[in-house]
Amino acid sequence: MKTLKFTLLALAGLCLSPQFGHAQFMKKLKEEAKQLKKDIVGGDNDISDVRMPAAGELHTDEWEAEAGKQITALCKRDGTTFKRAIILSDEWASHRNRNTGLLTGRSIMGVFADQKSSGKCMIHTFTLYESFDGADFSKARLDAVSQDLRYGPYIECENIFEPPLEEGGGEK
Repeated sequence: MKTLKFTLLALAGLCLSPQFGHAQFMKKLKEEAKQLKKDIVGGDNDISDVRMPAAGELHTDEWEAEAGKQITALCKRDGTTFKRAIILSDEWASHRNRNTGLLTGRSIMGVFADQKSSGKCMIHTFTLYESFDGADFSKARLDAVSQDLRYGPYIECENIFEPPLEEGGGEK
């Protein structure tokens, strides 16, 4: 995280520098992003130690199955194969109307792994959202899916079901 903060501060400084043009800034930004991706993924694309993150307190077999059902449909449409989902949230995030403050819904976050037709596996983040009608919450729906550099994006397919690694490199 220290590298990310330094990189962002350095890029912000470049952006404010009068001698740095937009094209130069974009080139430098791409170079920094490549290096940052290498640092996060594990050096020179060594993904042997990449694992799925630890589950949050809201992770249950039922939520994993619900997320899996919706993500499987998405993966099928995209030509990939769903492998596993993990709920990361420890509690629900509340969503409120910005004018009235009334509760409009809630969401939880998770990660899932899928396998591309090339045989490589990737990790993505997702959000499940439940609308609130004033009395009940709706059935959860897949609300957002994205790549998140904190979790890969690549993972060895055989590591998807392995326990997460601790900070020092050992298993939790």
